[in-house]
Amino acid sequence: MSQPVARSVVDALRQERLPVFWVTDPDNKENKDLAGSADEPVIVSTIASAKGLEFPVVIVHGLGVRDDEITARKLLYVGFTRAIDQLGVVVAADSPFIDDVNAAL
Repeated sequence: MSQPVARSVVDALRQERLPVFWVTDPDNKENKDLAGSADEPVIVSTIASAKGLEFPVVIVHGLGVRDDEITARKLLYVGFTRAIDQLGVVVAADSPFIDDVNAAL
């Protein structure tokens, strides 16, 4: 999730008065160290910043390839395996992974 997309998600959640903890908030660099102990029910993070953490419910958004497909697949594996109970995936029709997601359904 890019920084502008993350900001719009966080802003929309806050506008609805939902408590949210933004791990990669550029104004609060210390948040990265606090992600595992956040009390807010909604946590917005990059996959890289969530590495090593687990959550009951995870929604992965923005399935795309930045560098190469192998690196992207490894990153998605990390994101998908952060979920303990439920995993949601938001994927655009033009994502290079759309066929994989559809096949998994």
